[in-house]
Amino acid sequence: MGSVLQLAAAPPASGFCVFGARVGASLRHLAELDRRLTAAVLLRGSGLGPQQVDARSENHQVVDAAGLLHVYQQALDLTGRADLGLCYGEAAGVTEYGPIGYAMLSAATDLEAVNIALTYQRLYYGTMASMSLHHEGGLGLIRLSESLPGGPARRFFMEMLLAGFLRFNHALVGRRTQLQELRLAYPAPGYAGRYRELFCCDVHFDQPRHELLFDTGVLAHSLPNADPITARACEQVCSELLERFDRGEPFAARVRRALGEDREAALTHIATGLGCHERTLHRRLQEEGTAFQQIKDQVQRDQVLGALADTSLSVNEVARRQGFESPSNLRRAVRRWTGLSPAEWRRRRAPGGIEF
Repeated sequence: MGSVLQLAAAPPASGFCVFGARVGASLRHLAELDRRLTAAVLLRGSGLGPQQVDARSENHQVVDAAGLLHVYQQALDLTGRADLGLCYGEAAGVTEYGPIGYAMLSAATDLEAVNIALTYQRLYYGTMASMSLHHEGGLGLIRLSESLPGGPARRFFMEMLLAGFLRFNHALVGRRTQLQELRLAYPAPGYAGRYRELFCCDVHFDQPRHELLFDTGVLAHSLPNADPITARACEQVCSELLERFDRGEPFAARVRRALGEDREAALTHIATGLGCHERTLHRRLQEEGTAFQQIKDQVQRDQVLGALADTSLSVNEVARRQGFESPSNLRRAVRRWTGLSPAEWRRRRAPGGIEF
């Protein structure tokens, strides 16, 4: 007999969003990893209902990512496996990535596949993170930028992405991918050895950014399943889904994304970029339970604490780069946000400390 899903109060809005179907895919995959991880159990308290996360639905609802982070935390708590994110990524198949995965598999070269991933990445993890391709010292560098709330669910998300990326690339090129280095912007967990076993490269924690370094030669490799007709068809589906995602993205998330690119942008400027009048934007934000200044303050907090996490920078340098008139102004802001001084905050997030 089926159980009735009881929804508790939703977690606080995260300011990020994903397709509801993405949550549904995660629920199915977690259930495959552990029978105890049923949708009814994982959704309890998430603020999400079955209809919102039905991957078979044609609604393609965009939902707040707080619900997905809640699902991750529930899974971690129920299994007691701190490395569950790595397990998830290791076991993820091509179907985990939906039409993006099939478009990438059908690409002519690894570089073409990477460009497809960059173009349509929001279909997979919404606005929770952004991926970009760079070069450093003759090596290719993939950077994953995010400003999610700290804690186990954030680490689960990053581990899932990284381990899944590695496994998918093995399937993509038909052989094991050799990474040169992995850098992670969070403290080493108690199972840090698992990272080195899985990624087979130097792994460095407590870094300023999440980055994977690799030999650029792999980008020129022809892919074994190249099929231009299938690739075009899958990209067309991806393009249509991306349009739906952008239309369904809450205004608060759009404003946050714009402020992430230019923190000093005025409301008028952002409203113009979103194709609406500032009064309309103000009203829409109010309907979503937030305000422009509130989002701006959240973005500043995330960016400042992100810069402060780079311990190679002095507090004075962080203050200068983040636009504070003086280090004392930065100290007051950090204390207001965290209840700690910058030095105390850095000590708390160091290995063995409290992760924020």
